[in-house]
Amino acid sequence: MNLKFRIREKFVSITIAAILLSVGVTAYLNLRDFIRLYKESVSERIFAQCHELTFLIEDITELGLRLGELKGLDKECQKIVESVPYARYCFITNVNDNRAYYHNLPEEAGKIYDDAVTLKAGSVPARIIQEFRTDAGEMMYDFSLPFKTANGRLDGRIRLGVLTDIVYNEVSRLQSRVLLLSLFFIILGTMSIVYFVNISILRPIKKLIQGISVFGRGELDTKIDLKT
Repeated sequence: MNLKFRIREKFVSITIAAILLSVGVTAYLNLRDFIRLYKESVSERIFAQCHELTFLIEDITELGLRLGELKGLDKECQKIVESVPYARYCFITNVNDNRAYYHNLPEEAGKIYDDAVTLKAGSVPARIIQEFRTDAGEMMYDFSLPFKTANGRLDGRIRLGVLTDIVYNEVSRLQSRVLLLSLFFIILGTMSIVYFVNISILRPIKKLIQGISVFGRGELDTKIDLKT
């Protein structure tokens, strides 16, 4: 019996360790890929909404109006904020001094931005996403999309700030599901291996030990029938 329990304990321990390692590595790799793909998907959806606003600006500027002369874009900024989950701000700046001509928050209209996020966005002639922490301690993504005038000259940028919760809240929900699924496979794998050990290893060993005991009593014509 002691031999039986030692073998069982060893097999169960090895099995649990192997399952934990394989499930852990697989879950980590899948979660990392999910975060990357989900972030890309969210980014494309957000930039698609920003593009709609750039098309509107470019169409209006074809009429000869300059950026500061356009009307109603503050309301368009507010619509984007309302349509994007976890969005906090949306404003439109020019390329000369990063002045916010239009902002979803009226008190921010006319402000000149000179922070590090703005300076880096202005140094890149293409769309860019930056992650930063606000003064209030919130982690945010800053989406910056440049737009041009009718003659093809870079005229300004649309800036959209969204809390990183838009990605990591979904990731947290996925982590909970992965944890439950991992526990299910660990339990299932452990039960399966215990059953396998009992049927394929422990029972034949027990039969072998019983046969040896019979031989020890002098019954030499006894056969030990082992199938595994």
